[in-house]
Amino acid sequence: MKKELAWLTQRPIAHRGLHDGKIAPENSLLAFEKAIAQGYPIECDVRMLADGEIVVFHDENLKRLTGDTRMLKDVSYLEINDLHISKTQEKVPTLLEVLKLIDGRVPILIEIKNKGRVGQLEKKVRDILAFYQGVYALQSFNPLSVLWFLRHAPYAAIGQVIQCSPSKRVRISIKRWMLRIKWYIQKQYPDFISYEDKCFPYHYFASLHKKKKIPILVWTIDSQEKFEKVRKITNNIIFENIDPTL
Repeated sequence: MKKELAWLTQRPIAHRGLHDGKIAPENSLLAFEKAIAQGYPIECDVRMLADGEIVVFHDENLKRLTGDTRMLKDVSYLEINDLHISKTQEKVPTLLEVLKLIDGRVPILIEIKNKGRVGQLEKKVRDILAFYQGVYALQSFNPLSVLWFLRHAPYAAIGQVIQCSPSKRVRISIKRWMLRIKWYIQKQYPDFISYEDKCFPYHYFASLHKKKKIPILVWTIDSQEKFEKVRKITNNIIFENIDPTL
């Protein structure tokens, strides 16, 4: 199966859907439907609940978006099924519900949210996507998650998310990850790189882009000022709260 990468650079990607915080909150079915209506690819986040269910939700805990103080990893789907996002009618959707809604109408970029042990969440996501007929790609901050998909789902497009950090520990972990990639899987690299706008371009990965022609995405572009800054020096943006066609 050939990886589909061209779409990653063809049209701006809607960050957590086209959300407004009022009627259509982030990572909600309504926000995704609005993005589909305008033909934008969708970026979303996935986490695993205590019962193994995979849901589309950004934060580690429920407080910011639902008022519930519990961590997602400690609750089951039945326990959050009655909660509403940002005081709207929207609920926390499962990955299966999101895929059913999108149904191949636009591509989807799925961010794997995993700071813990790698394997269980990744396998569940891979198995769910095995039945999906639409175009998708995966990405993660966690280099071990990226490595897992490179090794266990080589047909899936997978990207490394880079957040700006002065931390020496972070720089060392990235370097070690790249060395591990070179050693174990014969110099295979992530299919694309997704930078935080504050640190674009990170020189190490910028060199990979130049040498290996790896596509570069920049997130989250939420103002026209940021858009103008990066539009000519990146392959695509992940955006919110702007009109990227201007």
